[in-house]
Amino acid sequence: MLTKLNLNPFQFKFGIICLLFFFGLGSQALQAQTFAECDDDVAAVSVAIPAGASCDFSTTVVPTQTFPNRSNGSCCGVDAGPNTTCAQVDISIPAVLGGACAVNVLFEGQAAGVAVSSDCGTLMANADGSYTVDAVPGTVVSLAYCKNGTLNNLAVTVSLVNEAPFGVCTDLTVSLDGDGFREVWEKQFFSSVTDDCTAEEDIIITVGQTEFTCDDLVAGANGCSTAVPVEVTFTDECGATSSCISTVTVEDNIPPNIFCPLSKVIDLEAGQCGQFSTQGTPAFTDNCSAVISQTTGPSAGDFPTIDCTSGESDAVMYSFEVVDGCQNVATCEYTVTYVNFESETSNTSLSCNDRVHLSVNMSCGIDFTADMLLEGGTYGCPACFQVSAIESHTTTALREFTVTVTDPLTGSTCWGVIVVEDKQGPFFINDDEPEATEEFGRVCGPCSNIENIDPDSPFYDYE
Repeated sequence: MLTKLNLNPFQFKFGIICLLFFFGLGSQALQAQTFAECDDDVAAVSVAIPAGASCDFSTTVVPTQTFPNRSNGSCCGVDAGPNTTCAQVDISIPAVLGGACAVNVLFEGQAAGVAVSSDCGTLMANADGSYTVDAVPGTVVSLAYCKNGTLNNLAVTVSLVNEAPFGVCTDLTVSLDGDGFREVWEKQFFSSVTDDCTAEEDIIITVGQTEFTCDDLVAGANGCSTAVPVEVTFTDECGATSSCISTVTVEDNIPPNIFCPLSKVIDLEAGQCGQFSTQGTPAFTDNCSAVISQTTGPSAGDFPTIDCTSGESDAVMYSFEVVDGCQNVATCEYTVTYVNFESETSNTSLSCNDRVHLSVNMSCGIDFTADMLLEGGTYGCPACFQVSAIESHTTTALREFTVTVTDPLTGSTCWGVIVVEDKQGPFFINDDEPEATEEFGRVCGPCSNIENIDPDSPFYDYE
């Protein structure tokens, strides 16, 4: 490298930077090289980056030599003006650079110029006026700085720079498992990541969320497939970071589990003709949450009864449906059949009560049923016994009937007398305006008509 310079006191308003590279052979000692396209008398400033320099390494060198100007271009034929002045800067890059892979060179105190590569191509300056060049470990980077004017106040700042990694995220669809949970391996969130300096395996990957649960689901009319944005961050050895977003679609495709019992046959107790519906709601589970409802079958308060001919009820169907928040559905059903009571001994003989006193109802009527008379045994459904009545003469009650109860299966019979009385009190015929009509009536009497009603008299005349 020649350092013989021709001094020229003239200066100009603008400058031109010639930036060229030279990469020495790895087996040779690092040394500055003159540019093939620069004049031999261009002086050089040497800057050495120490081995193991940190990623934020920066140094400023103030040259001690003088840089003369000249009247014609000194590098690549670039003529910066009548007072062109050039300086060559040689930067030694160590074999181990610690993650950085570029250097910024800033010529401080000087006007901006033009960068020209070793093949005389023009390079663009950064926003701060510096120039960025590759820093391949074990090489020398040489720069030629030319401007129109003096370089006597030149200060060269060399800094290591590092570009952040570049990662490409991948969108995913995950289904929750039977426990409402799904974990995703971090490498599933991106398809690739590259860095100019740090090897892929040395890049640190940070994923904002790797575990997904039912809490991530948002239910809707058509299910609850929910998009969850997940940030993936890439950090290289120099601490430079970049990120991208992976959209994870979380789904729940697992239907609930519902556990209906087996179909049932229920033996009625003595004297029963049926039972109120007392079947409970089946148990169910879901990996998230669900709601159960009964879709068919009697509801609470219904009273299924047996058929006296068959001795059992129709099979009553109970159907249930479980729906979770994602509209996954599970169903089950079972039947309940009621069977008439059967005693250990058949009803070969029946026993009836006698002189049973009963009051008519508000309509002056009365129904005779087997259970009003049967006694002294365990019988099945009373409605399945045949009942017949013959009226008897009486002077002490409204009516008297001799009632016979017959078991249609065995033909066994018994009988008893039912005395029909009127235990109902008087009532208003016109409930809305009793004072206006002043009519009173009695529920019923021994004759078909009631007349000559006097509201002030406790006695009634019957026709």
